[in-house]
Amino acid sequence: MGAEWTRMIVSEVPLRTLVVCGQTPEDWSVLSGEGETGVWLLQSYDASDRGRFVASAAAAGVEWLSNKASLATWLALDATAPHAASAPPRPPARGESSPTSLLGRVMEHATWDEESGGRELEADRRHLVRTFPKLPEGELNRRVKIGHRIRNTLEQIEREARKRGFDSPSVNGLLDEADAIRWDPDGEINWQARTLYLRRLQRKMAWLEGHARGDRAHHRAPPSPPPAEGPLLRRSERSHRVDTLRPHRGWTLVIDETGTSFNHGGVKAEAGRWVGVLVPHGSDLPPVTGFHGTDAAPLRRAKVLQDLLDREVGVIGLTVDGVHKVEADGWQVGVMALVEWALRLLPRAPGESFPLEVYVEQRGGSAAGQRWDAAATELKRQLEVRGVEGTGGVRLSLDVVGKDGHPHLAYADAVAYQWHPSERDAGGLLAASGLREQCLIEGDALLLARAWDAGSGAGRLSAGDWAALLRRERADGEGSLAAVASRRLQVRAGQEPGLWGHYLGLVTAHLESKAADNALLSLQEDWLESVDVTYPRNRRVLLEWHLDQLRLQNHLGGVAYALARQIAEEAEAIREEDPALACEADLNRAVVGMNAFRFAQAERLVVPWTSERPIVPGLRMWCRAWSSLGQLQAFQGRLEEARGSLSRALTGFERLADPAMSLRERSHTSAYLAMVSMDDPTVSDQDAAAALLRYAQLLLPEVEGVEALAEAVARSKEHRLVYLHHAVVRFLASRGEPEARAAYLAALGPRWSALGEGHPWPLIALYRGLLLDGAGRAEDGMRLIREGVDLSMKPEMGPTVALIGATLDAVLRRHGEPVSADSSALRAGLSTSLPAAGARVALLARPGDFASDLELVRAVLPFAFR
Repeated sequence: MGAEWTRMIVSEVPLRTLVVCGQTPEDWSVLSGEGETGVWLLQSYDASDRGRFVASAAAAGVEWLSNKASLATWLALDATAPHAASAPPRPPARGESSPTSLLGRVMEHATWDEESGGRELEADRRHLVRTFPKLPEGELNRRVKIGHRIRNTLEQIEREARKRGFDSPSVNGLLDEADAIRWDPDGEINWQARTLYLRRLQRKMAWLEGHARGDRAHHRAPPSPPPAEGPLLRRSERSHRVDTLRPHRGWTLVIDETGTSFNHGGVKAEAGRWVGVLVPHGSDLPPVTGFHGTDAAPLRRAKVLQDLLDREVGVIGLTVDGVHKVEADGWQVGVMALVEWALRLLPRAPGESFPLEVYVEQRGGSAAGQRWDAAATELKRQLEVRGVEGTGGVRLSLDVVGKDGHPHLAYADAVAYQWHPSERDAGGLLAASGLREQCLIEGDALLLARAWDAGSGAGRLSAGDWAALLRRERADGEGSLAAVASRRLQVRAGQEPGLWGHYLGLVTAHLESKAADNALLSLQEDWLESVDVTYPRNRRVLLEWHLDQLRLQNHLGGVAYALARQIAEEAEAIREEDPALACEADLNRAVVGMNAFRFAQAERLVVPWTSERPIVPGLRMWCRAWSSLGQLQAFQGRLEEARGSLSRALTGFERLADPAMSLRERSHTSAYLAMVSMDDPTVSDQDAAAALLRYAQLLLPEVEGVEALAEAVARSKEHRLVYLHHAVVRFLASRGEPEARAAYLAALGPRWSALGEGHPWPLIALYRGLLLDGAGRAEDGMRLIREGVDLSMKPEMGPTVALIGATLDAVLRRHGEPVSADSSALRAGLSTSLPAAGARVALLARPGDFASDLELVRAVLPFAFR
């Protein structure tokens, strides 16, 4: 059956539902959509029909949606269907109808009551016979028969509901049976019949529910035809995250699970998940019996979830990845982890004691009627030992119950069913509920537990945990558990002297690692800045904080003059008390001068410290001063002096007592010595390669030879090697042997376009691009350099990195690449922000004056800036 025929049918059917079909009629189902819109239906039995439909949908500008319902294909909505936004869709006039749409209306009218439906059916019959005389009479009769079956089913549900109650087991059974009905054995009009049936059923259920409440507006059956229905689920304005609830005198926690594998390392599609619903004592949450998510009709699942959303109840969920990996019953471990989270998050009134009654649906070796009193006692003891606040006043009990062992277990079952990965949230109910974002913890719940406990006063987060928390907060967004845990930690850091300094120290270590993650550094600095400190911080801590802020600006190529002046005053005030910190402040102020191309001015800050005895600032800071002096000499072209100063620093760093610190400092300075060696024309290629290898072997001791080094950095994905990577490609582009260049490109293989974020990746892109160009891959090389330009122009980057990007742009123009629209404006801006580099910036306007790309780069970018 072709796509064009299907489009003709469905585009004329005024539905507010999203129809989903699979590759066979048995896969069809109907889910709620939004808006007054028609639908596109792909009714295909082979790949060629599906391909034609996708092509025709794309040509018509129709969006193609991905599969989210474990079915073969989602339908794309036809946004051009002419339906009013505020009124029910108008049935097409009889003169406008196709035979298929008229047959659909016949089927709908047959579902009405005898009086009104009979009149409409007779009119439809006359119109069909007159307009389409060749239409088989049997087809019309078949549609009437299907409509009557729909009407009879609805009437049966209504009778049972009036007699036994809306939530009676018999009504629920009828609903479950009705959801599985296949109205047409031939499969041709199954989708249309089911759409009509579910639309009418949804409206009938709403009417029955109102009738059960005694709502007068529902005492009379609504007129036909029914208006278009809205979404199956209405999102609540209230939060269902447990910590946002009000304190109550007692709570019930019901727990259900989904999945079959409850231990780490199982099949992902079968991985277990636990869901708990926390209900305050006295809640009006309706009891539910005879419910199982895997068997329930979509409308019934929607009603259960809606009842949950409309009440003040909490929801919490965990995955296998979020519980401890232990050699035990993984299901029981997950249950106890969920109870532990409930104890953490439960709202408490000061000084009050209250019960928390836990009911767990039985599974595996557990049996209904079991009590886990010992487990409850041990769990409370562990939390109290770890310093988690507020657990002492909770009277905890745990009971294992059967499927209908508690009238609220169905709510945990409904959430768990929608959350299971194999279901992919069939019907979009979980997505519409908003529970996933705030209540269901996917991934590492253990990290969030440590963060939450640290906010309660139970220890401090490690560097790795703090970084992971901030990244997760950014990913999950405001209102997430990660964001709340982060805010709690900030409150504690603002109240407890020394704690804010602990996290400041983590930022300092991150900055000094020379493997800094720019995005993470920004998150860390923003977090510290947002802490409302309620105690006075001493001037040393404030100086360290301002120094970290300056280090970050320096790392991004900024020129933070105002911050540097503030630091100068603060450093002068503690010079006698802490000369090492004062020296560190001057060295970081000197970097501001480097970034501003004011090298002589920066040198005047460094020289006095090289004149001191090492004991004054301490050996480490004294050696750093010599290393900084060597860099400044190199920036000014005094390469022989630079090699002497850097070598003196390296000799001193070897005397440091801490081997790890010694290695870190020597690797930084060795990188600068290697670059000076490759820049100095008086140094042979062999000696320059030896300097590069001495630097590399501090990080990769097993590497021997430039060719092996080139292959190693090309294959590596380690962030700690990024500066070594830069030094290697810089050497290969200027002095490297053809064999080493070829080895580097061969080791890159298909990853030739892979780049990281931040400095020095723009420079890696430059030199790698030049190597590709030299290997006859000019197009690839220029594309890579263009990406380097884009990396340099990120908003967080300072003017020095922007100058690097402008230089890469000039290289592209040398190769005839299109001139960037904002190249001139960029150069003008750099002349203003880097006035001391004005002569170098002016060279960018004339890239064709240079004999080679490297000559242009050397003329504009000195030493470590290239």
